[in-house]
Amino acid sequence: MLVSEFRAMLSDKKLTERDLNKIQENLYMKLHTAPIWTTGVPKSENIDNFIYWAQYHIDWVNAVVDEVNRTLREKAMLPKRGEVPGTHYIKWDDFTKLPSFSILYEAIHYGKPPYTKDGYVSVHMIYNLRNWASVKSSSVSDSERALANSVEKLNMSALSKLNYGRLPNQPALFPDNMLL
Repeated sequence: MLVSEFRAMLSDKKLTERDLNKIQENLYMKLHTAPIWTTGVPKSENIDNFIYWAQYHIDWVNAVVDEVNRTLREKAMLPKRGEVPGTHYIKWDDFTKLPSFSILYEAIHYGKPPYTKDGYVSVHMIYNLRNWASVKSSSVSDSERALANSVEKLNMSALSKLNYGRLPNQPALFPDNMLL
């Protein structure tokens, strides 16, 4: 890798100074050596420290590249605030009109309010359903166990992952092909 490519990779606008600092800490934990990190200086100065430190050790360059790629992957997976392409919010009124709402009423209301102040289905509703299904999956009643299994078939894990990092009282994101 050329020095200019290495500099361009570290200068990526998606990498903040905090990210570079974390990369430097991770390198130290892995290699027991790391570039010098100085707080309160321009980002470019710390990038120069990375370049100076790694220029004579290809293994160190590869370790930096791996850490940068891991950091960028993690940042790409972070949930975005507001709507995300391929998803939508569901109005609480529309949600209550679904045929299965009356069947799942207890599960939906198991815990915190399942709707936001402005009338959308909240992230709390997903937590409520998952918690209720978890509790009822070991129920003595066959009907409750069957209902808990059907709740899990709604792919609650994927919904939880999609809404990871969102505040519980925010509107929940749903994939475009799910529910409405």
